[in-house]
Amino acid sequence: MEVYDFDYGWSRIRARIWKSGSVYIDMPSRIGFRDTICLEERGWRYTSTQDDCIDYIFHMWMKDNGMMSWANDMSRGIQYLDEPFNPDYPNADLLNDTAMKLYTISHKIRDYQKRNLPVHDVFELRKLYLTTALKTLGYDSIAAVGEPLDDSRGYLGLTKVVDSLEKYLDLSRLVFSPGKYGDYEQVKCRALETVTREQMIEYVKPVKDQIDEFVAFMQDKEDGLTAKRRVFPEYRTKMKEKGGEYSFDAYEEKVKAVAMLLLELNADLLTDEEREKFGIKPFEVKPEIEVEDRISSLIDSEEFNDACKFEDTYAYDESKELVRRLREISPDNISITREEVVKLLEDELKELEERRTSVGTHEIIHKKYYSKTRKSEVKQREDEFLY
Repeated sequence: MEVYDFDYGWSRIRARIWKSGSVYIDMPSRIGFRDTICLEERGWRYTSTQDDCIDYIFHMWMKDNGMMSWANDMSRGIQYLDEPFNPDYPNADLLNDTAMKLYTISHKIRDYQKRNLPVHDVFELRKLYLTTALKTLGYDSIAAVGEPLDDSRGYLGLTKVVDSLEKYLDLSRLVFSPGKYGDYEQVKCRALETVTREQMIEYVKPVKDQIDEFVAFMQDKEDGLTAKRRVFPEYRTKMKEKGGEYSFDAYEEKVKAVAMLLLELNADLLTDEEREKFGIKPFEVKPEIEVEDRISSLIDSEEFNDACKFEDTYAYDESKELVRRLREISPDNISITREEVVKLLEDELKELEERRTSVGTHEIIHKKYYSKTRKSEVKQREDEFLY
């Protein structure tokens, strides 16, 4: 269900628009009365009821062409007006005020609908980004974030997701869920009235590209994994044992921290139970600079650089060992064909070079920002400036 908020007079009105086309609006309160507008078979219907009189009811209907009808508890049926409503020429006598409300509000909603913004598509895109980013980290679901990291799939995607976060586009500032309305999930768009469907599609394209990159990254790691493990059974397994318990624990902690950040930034996509489980506050739209600072404060640190380097070094060592074994396979080996060996060797040499480059990048970052020499230089400048 889509939520559309707009100004009417001194009030802010919320329209709820179902995919079926139904529309429901709670009008601003009047003392002693409850007024609503909805879209039904007869057209737009304005209904007013009186709090202390259950027998009192008033309805007015208006079609998109302006033709009107009305009924109340005294009218003995529906009364039809002969002419369409003209906002520039009040032709409904005492019914004019209500007709003007119906006309103005129905046109606001129709104008919004004509824009045909991909609100639900963008909301689903946010969900897809969250699930693919978590999978790239090694978590099959939101619930899995609370479990020990399972590295058996061999994705090793911390560096990949951290790179994505450096270009993070916070679509929750554009489309988000303000919570449920009964059993229905509400989706609200904050796009300016001047934004078109085409502009919105173009705006979210970088997120679609990131999702495609995540999917391609995971597919690349899965391709040939069975064959690779026939050659090297422990390929990309037992990371804790091979990399050292202390280093692995620090790595796992950073992987979970990134996952928790993603959950925090997308808290409206979580259920109440999930937010309670992970201690995540209810969702609120955050300023862009606040989101950037939150991401930067987490990933721009020596500990995160070390965790990414640990991952890349481990992946490099695994690829190096696999390449060694592939090169030593006898031509008479019947468990794997020569064509498979060539293909696996080609793929793994590419992986080897990518991880080697990434390790070098992390070493450069460490020397530039986190080495003792660098820290002493920074401290010296601080001392000169502060004292």
